Amino acid sequence: MLTSCTPVLFYQVYQVKKVDEPEGNYPDKKMLFEDANCEIRYNFWGEGGNAGFIFHNKSDQNIYINKEECFFVMNGMALDYYKNRNTSQVKNNGYSESMAESKVIIIPPGTSKIISEYSVNPALYRDCDLLRFPGKKEIKPINFNTTSTPYTFSNIISYRVGNSNKSSKIETKFFIKSITNLPESEMTEMRANEFCGKKELISTKHFANPSPATFYLPYKKESGMDEH
Repeated sequence: MLTSCTPVLFYQVYQVKKVDEPEGNYPDKKMLFEDANCEIRYNFWGEGGNAGFIFHNKSDQNIYINKEECFFVMNGMALDYYKNRNTSQVKNNGYSESMAESKVIIIPPGTSKIISEYSVNPALYRDCDLLRFPGKKEIKPINFNTTSTPYTFSNIISYRVGNSNKSSKIETKFFIKSITNLPESEMTEMRANEFCGKKELISTKHFANPSPATFYLPYKKESGMDEH
C-alpha cells in the first residue's frame, strides 16, 4: 500500500524597524513617517513583506508625485518606480485601448493613495545559528542592528505641492531587526470569526500575531533537507 506524507509547514518571520527609531520605542507598530505636507504609512504584514505605502496629502493643494524620481532601495541597489509600461483595457464596444503608464501620481487635498510595486524579501534567509525546523522549545530568533542586519531598505519619494516648481524628497528607511523560524502551530491559531457581536459556529485558522511591523515567508519541511 502506498502512503503519502504531507510536508510540515513552517514560517520565517521578519521584524522590521525604522532606522532612526529609538530603541525604547521599539517596535513602532504605526510605521508612520511624515513631514509638513504628507503622511506615509506602511503595513509590511503579508508574504514577502509589502514594501508599498499609503501616501496621505495633509496640505490644502494637490500633491504631485514624480515616479521618475521615486525609488525602492534594497541593500544599496535602487529600483525604479516608473516602468514606462503600457496596459490594455477592453472597452464596451469590444475594442481594446492601450494606455501608457503615467509618470505623475496626483493626490488631491485630504486624500490618500496606495503606491505599491515591490516586496521586501521573497527568499528564505539561512544562517548557521538559525534552526530551519525548530520545535516549540528550540525557537530562537537572530537579532540584528543597523550594522549587522542582512537587509536594509528604503523608499525615496519625490513630490511637489500645488503650483510650486520646488520638489521635496522624503526617504523612509528600515532594517530587519530580527528573523525567527516558527512551526505553524506557533504561528497560527483556530478561532471563530465575529460579526455584530456574534461568533460563528465554525472556527477557522488565523495568524496569531499579525503586525504592520512584521512579515513572513512560509516554507515546508521535506525529507533530506538540512536542519539550518
